[in-house]
Amino acid sequence: VWDDLGTGGLAFARTTNHGASWIGAGAQPAGATPNNQMGLGGGNVASDGTVYIFGVGYDSGQAAIKFVKSTDGGQTFSAPATVAKPITLVPDQLPGGKFRLETLPTGCCGTGNRIYCAWPDYREGVARIYYRRSGNGGNSWQGSASGDPLLTGSVASAAGQHDFMPQMVTTPAGEVGCSFYEFGPHGGGEFPPSLIDVVLAVSTNNGSSFPSRVTVTDTPWD
Repeated sequence: VWDDLGTGGLAFARTTNHGASWIGAGAQPAGATPNNQMGLGGGNVASDGTVYIFGVGYDSGQAAIKFVKSTDGGQTFSAPATVAKPITLVPDQLPGGKFRLETLPTGCCGTGNRIYCAWPDYREGVARIYYRRSGNGGNSWQGSASGDPLLTGSVASAAGQHDFMPQMVTTPAGEVGCSFYEFGPHGGGEFPPSLIDVVLAVSTNNGSSFPSRVTVTDTPWD
């Protein structure tokens, strides 16, 4: 899945022969899809073969996380549906940062038609990971309509730290992991450098909450 300015949305390709050749939806060439008006997307495949593609779009003029899905192996896709709105897009560049940033959503498929989606959000005036979950393959979504913060209370990130670039994965036992970058001042001194750590948040209750977090990196990096 990738952004395609020519189609005005996300383009799509699939392979049925382990990468020897690629095709698009139906019998179209790779990259040809119906205009889905989504960007910055990523895909995931459930154990039953259902293909889910998440992206950023607009719903009634409000920025939103949206998705399409295919139940026939990528031959056809549903119309775009909204996961969460309104969301607040992250800025092109974070305070103290010198790198480009986008509101890139991530999704993963669990057992029993459970679907998870997370994205970086700037509604708090700082980048934070927000998420929603579905127990019925995306027919409805649990939690606040605009999403809920992934980490709260004692495991929430410090005020000066920005969380972005989430990636989600599940295990057959129902654990859900969400890794992300955390960027902000590190160390002491009057002007501590802004550096990046990789953090992993974990849920053991099918995504109802993420009470555990651990810093994966041994030392923050530039």
